Amino acid sequence: MQTSQDTARGFWLAMSGYTLWGIFPVYFYMLRDVSAAEVLTHRIIWSMLLLLALSFFHKGRTKWHQLAVSRESLVPCVFSALFLSLNWLIFIWAVANGNALEGSLGYFINPLVSVVMAVFFLGERLNKYQLVAIGFAIAGVAFIVFRLGEIPWIALSLAFSFGIYGLIHKRFAVDAFAGLTLETILVAPLALGYLAYLFIIGENSFLAFGWQIDGLLLLAGVITTMPLLLFLASLPQLRLSTVGLLQYTVPTLHMLVAIYILGETLHHEKLIAFCFIWLGLLVFSYDIFRQRRLKNQIRSRTP
Repeated sequence: MQTSQDTARGFWLAMSGYTLWGIFPVYFYMLRDVSAAEVLTHRIIWSMLLLLALSFFHKGRTKWHQLAVSRESLVPCVFSALFLSLNWLIFIWAVANGNALEGSLGYFINPLVSVVMAVFFLGERLNKYQLVAIGFAIAGVAFIVFRLGEIPWIALSLAFSFGIYGLIHKRFAVDAFAGLTLETILVAPLALGYLAYLFIIGENSFLAFGWQIDGLLLLAGVITTMPLLLFLASLPQLRLSTVGLLQYTVPTLHMLVAIYILGETLHHEKLIAFCFIWLGLLVFSYDIFRQRRLKNQIRSRTP
């Protein structure tokens, strides 16, 4: 039976993971002089090595190996690996080029995008609260398009690439840790090939710009994997609805880091768009609590 102490422990584990994810922009901004593609290769390679080491220590090899030898699991992992890599690449590029704010907008939109995908691909139905929430999100994006005359492609790309990644894991019930391990293994040959190419043509930053850059690139695996491990450790001790609400910590921290540390400006037009998104998330969050309360009432009435 889960105790309040377990819940508290799960909360702080989750918050630790989300906080680390939330300060990601600082790390990638420090690597802004390195091409986004090269940063991505190091993130893939060092994450793979760390995940492999952890899987052997915790007897997790069997899980990712089972995914690799099963065609039904391997094919989805190939696609999820590509979409995850695309998500990582866009985010790294966005931070390095002064667009961390728009990146945070993408992760605010992501939960609502995931709901829409569940409707189209998993046959779920939207209730009136979810429809209102999605309507606010669409209004926010539309405001940017018509008021500023630009499509927030960074935000939309991040939201949909991560949404598709989550959809694949949900649809095929891929274990998070084993799936990420296999995903990094699958794209590692491409990452190694590209890194070798950079060394051949002399455009590598690793081992060329000094120990500070080398040290940051070597840390890519730990920085990528540690938040995931904390998040996974928190899941058994928290309600899924709580986890869903806590995830807003990440884009909130991204936004604060972008404004107060990276020096980006939140113009009033984009602030209005953010407000539409936040209103949608408030409605969405209320619906989560409402559904949870109804389920608890039904359980209490069941003899």
